[in-house]
Amino acid sequence: MKIKIHITAVIVLFLTLLIFLIPIPDFIVNYKPQLILLVLIYWTLNFPDEINISYAFIIGALSDIILITPLGQHILTYISAIYFAKIFNKPLNNNYDRNISIILILTPYFISSILVIHFLKISYFNVIEILISIMTSILIWPFVHKLLEFVHRKYIK
Repeated sequence: MKIKIHITAVIVLFLTLLIFLIPIPDFIVNYKPQLILLVLIYWTLNFPDEINISYAFIIGALSDIILITPLGQHILTYISAIYFAKIFNKPLNNNYDRNISIILILTPYFISSILVIHFLKISYFNVIEILISIMTSILIWPFVHKLLEFVHRKYIK
């Protein structure tokens, strides 16, 4: 059972990374939802013992390398989000309101993005773009959640 979880999670994360690489127009590139983070959060909330911070580190490192961003930007973002997902896993599973949970989990994304940009002194930083990216992630979350539940039921159970 555990090996099925890991294999399915790796395949879905790899496919999500490929989707993340699809070229989109320049004027909306900063507003696209954080699909990789949403998928990581889903697997962490549903399998907190199997999917851990090492997944976030590896996917973050691959994202940094593939997107040619400063090494550590996505790593810090994904690790902080997964850390908060693990901390809030029990309270969130009691309520099971995933829309509220995604807002709680994406908050560290916003904070860590600001910290990384502040410490790296990136001059093209725009808070509005990050907020819109978070809002599009929140809007797309119910669809991603349903799709991942389907994959979960079909290939793991």
